[in-house]
Amino acid sequence: MGPEEIVYGDKVINLVNHRSDYHYPKNDNCLGYVANGEIGVVLGARYNAQFEKRPTKLEVAFSSQPGYKYDFTSGKLKEDDSWLELAYAITVHKSQGSEFGITFVVIPERCGLISREMLYTAFTRQKDKLVILHQGKKFDLLRFTTANHSDTARRFTNLFHRPDPIEIESRYVEARMIYRSRDGLAVESKSEMAIASELEVARIPFAYNQKLEALGEMRYPDFVITHPGNGKTYYWEHCGRMDLENYRKRWNRKKAWYAQQGHTLWHETTNPGGTLIETIEDDDHHFSQESVKQIIQKLFL
Repeated sequence: MGPEEIVYGDKVINLVNHRSDYHYPKNDNCLGYVANGEIGVVLGARYNAQFEKRPTKLEVAFSSQPGYKYDFTSGKLKEDDSWLELAYAITVHKSQGSEFGITFVVIPERCGLISREMLYTAFTRQKDKLVILHQGKKFDLLRFTTANHSDTARRFTNLFHRPDPIEIESRYVEARMIYRSRDGLAVESKSEMAIASELEVARIPFAYNQKLEALGEMRYPDFVITHPGNGKTYYWEHCGRMDLENYRKRWNRKKAWYAQQGHTLWHETTNPGGTLIETIEDDDHHFSQESVKQIIQKLFL
């Protein structure tokens, strides 16, 4: 039935919020309501005795209402207005509000619709496991962490402020929705903005989120700094979510990767020759800009 020729056994998604008295079994425990985005399976069909070649109704059971079936008549599966659609694969937009045990997210290499917010929605639909099928190198996805790949930053619909669009990497974003350093560099957080601004004030040359490949792996350090006196290279990493276990594990793996290349953690007294700088926010996500000034003063000036 319908424009997609839905048949018995098909996985389907409901596209219209609606109430229905045509559900089975008939009892007061049934909600009698199917929400947009609910996913189910076609468990049966009903036929008119005079026209047995095509069904007149499909019976669908939804995962959110186990033990019940709902009727979908031919009037609800019109060519230009179908209430049901095949759901073997669905868009990120249609998956909002749903959760699945295992989620497969398919990401093409070039797609103008992909944004930071869309990927966040896609990656948080899973309860047990997330499988990403990505066309291209996995590290290419890191570009979506930046402000110029944010749908929110590209909105120009401020109610109480005049829009202030600025161009970053051939994209226009709202200046109030991103973090910018003293010299106008777009960064991902207020803490990174503080670090970048202090480096700029001190006239210390640095690169932000520059690709670094070694030992068969690719990383993007927050800041790659060249010492203005001796030309030595330092790596500055800022840790903003050390309260999260997975975040801490990733950072420990990254530190070990740095150490394999001889970049050990700098400490003023115990390891003054270290070339890896680490700054960490406290449990309330506060960060001292004064500590940044002190590090720059001790290491580079």
